[in-house]
Amino acid sequence: MGKVEEEHAFSLILKQLDKLKKGERLKIGIDIDNTAADTDQGLRKLLEERHGFDFGPSKKNATYYQRPAGMTDKHLTSAFDDVWNEKWKSISPILSREAFLMLSERTDLSLVSARSEKSAKPLYSWVSHNYGKKAKLTILNPKPFNMQGIMKLKEGYDILIDDSPDVSGAMNHDLAKGKALLLVDRWDEALENRNPANTAVVANVEHAADLIFEAHEIHNEL
Repeated sequence: MGKVEEEHAFSLILKQLDKLKKGERLKIGIDIDNTAADTDQGLRKLLEERHGFDFGPSKKNATYYQRPAGMTDKHLTSAFDDVWNEKWKSISPILSREAFLMLSERTDLSLVSARSEKSAKPLYSWVSHNYGKKAKLTILNPKPFNMQGIMKLKEGYDILIDDSPDVSGAMNHDLAKGKALLLVDRWDEALENRNPANTAVVANVEHAADLIFEAHEIHNEL
């Protein structure tokens, strides 16, 4: 995470704050899988058990998209659902409760996931357990799989914090005008598809929250 990239992210947040009408709250969406929640750990174990895919020590930095041969998006979506249904209690939050509550106080905040209805109940349970019963959760239809970026943009978030290449690619769509994406991953595909005019890379969701807090305070002082 370089200084130039951080300054770019900060400037995108300030632009969103400057556009708000008096008394209006910034609308923020935070992706769940591997953005707010560390789903990868459970998913790797499941893929090893069911498909014999080795995420051993030599591949400790491997992620789920390095999937076994023949594993389709449909299989991957099903595996995500199974992880949430079978292991949601063991999925660790990446976004701290403190940061979540601070964002909730200052913005219109929603956790958002393109998961199927099969995982809706455990998703609600996980969000409630980690962030409180009043935490807002939006579940989008995951079909077609590569349209989740467009679907999230249609929710109208001023700032979207996500890790997906599909969301990154969608930032070139007309729906992305006036919006900002804080990209919390280093996927080559995501970096190649991003639109620098409205997308910036951040270290993780906590870093994104820190930048939003800082920009919010500066904006309030102006």
